[in-house]
Amino acid sequence: MKTSRRVMFLIVSAVIAGSQLPGQQVSRQGNVPPLQRPSYSNAEFADAQELQRRESSIDAQGKFTRIRLVKTDLKYPFVRVESTVARNAVTRAEAALSAVSVVANQALVLFRQEVDRGQAEQLASDVGAKVRKKLLGQNAYLLEKAEFDLDTLPELMQAIAARKDIVMSVEPNGIGCAALTPNDARFGEQWSLNNLGGTGKTTDADIDAPEAWDINTGASSVIVAVIDTGVDFGHPDLSGASSGNGWDFVNNDNDPTDDYFHGTHVAGILGARGNNGIGIAGVAWNCRIMALKVLDSTGHGSVDDLNDALDYARTHGAQIINMSLQDYPQSALVSATLDALQTAGVLVVCAAGNHGSDNDVSPNYPSSYPQLNIISVASSTDDDELASYSNFGLNSVDVAAPDRASLAQCRSFMLTSTKRRTGHQWRRRTWLGSLRC
Repeated sequence: MKTSRRVMFLIVSAVIAGSQLPGQQVSRQGNVPPLQRPSYSNAEFADAQELQRRESSIDAQGKFTRIRLVKTDLKYPFVRVESTVARNAVTRAEAALSAVSVVANQALVLFRQEVDRGQAEQLASDVGAKVRKKLLGQNAYLLEKAEFDLDTLPELMQAIAARKDIVMSVEPNGIGCAALTPNDARFGEQWSLNNLGGTGKTTDADIDAPEAWDINTGASSVIVAVIDTGVDFGHPDLSGASSGNGWDFVNNDNDPTDDYFHGTHVAGILGARGNNGIGIAGVAWNCRIMALKVLDSTGHGSVDDLNDALDYARTHGAQIINMSLQDYPQSALVSATLDALQTAGVLVVCAAGNHGSDNDVSPNYPSSYPQLNIISVASSTDDDELASYSNFGLNSVDVAAPDRASLAQCRSFMLTSTKRRTGHQWRRRTWLGSLRC
């Protein structure tokens, strides 16, 4: 049993804390565009077209709240951004302390179990909205208003919440993004597989991949759902890796092709085919990857699609889920879906986040949900230290893993692998001990 647990942990470890953004000096084949940062500045959407703005008065500490309505290129284009901003009294320079972005004209409504779609549609009509979709796994619906401003969302949620006879909860449809990290000039260094030391490196600050491969190179019976931007299975190192039942929740079809290449990056670290004479080797050479696309071509996505992808993974055979995501707001609906995944015995591995902040103080979702089947992964460097950009948390982050090793190849960039780091306490050790490969 010890062998099978170790192999399973290697598969889990192959899921990264947050994909490395490669530099642009490395060439690629074909016409695939280079991987870019999101076209908007994290949760603030600073570069989006601003339609409306409102600010509170400044308090004694120089802080105030700014609420903006912006138009973006996302699946749901109109976004309400609420930021806490600090302004220097002398220089007038501003710094955003926090920001939450949600779809400006939508609400996610969890109805009582006995409520049917007709009653949900009637409620939507009563509050001047319409049902946009039913979510998977729960008696929940996405409601949307056609006309809106900065006051629309709070007024809509208040009106829905008043219907306690049929409504259990209501929340905004929040927005999150891919967990990206700063550029790293050291291309082609696969130290995370087998670190032999050298300048700036610590010997054996790696995942001991060759030693593990002597025991097992992964099993084709293991299906890992990569909830991300999609996966390019045309990449030669991912040939034959698809589980065959992925889904694109952004465009609502069965073609989860990657148009941002973050998900392909993740999939390569996890399951690039090994011992095939080309490219790189992922940690688990033979696992199958279920591509679930929830992020669009800008690297952003919404809570409704995230919830549906999680439930889809549960009902379509995934044993492990990876989410290299950050900046989603906390969601009662997603939490309930994670409860169902925990009951089903599905392991969920999440990026701790790449803001250099303490998740115990400022939670990062989805990694900060409390379910026991979640592993929150920080990022470590090749000298076995926490990466400067990585989030951390004594109680909320479980392990750290190498994140500064990348290799450009063919039609996407792929990181090599990851490893749990010593010095971090497992708050989920008992659950992990029950895993079998």
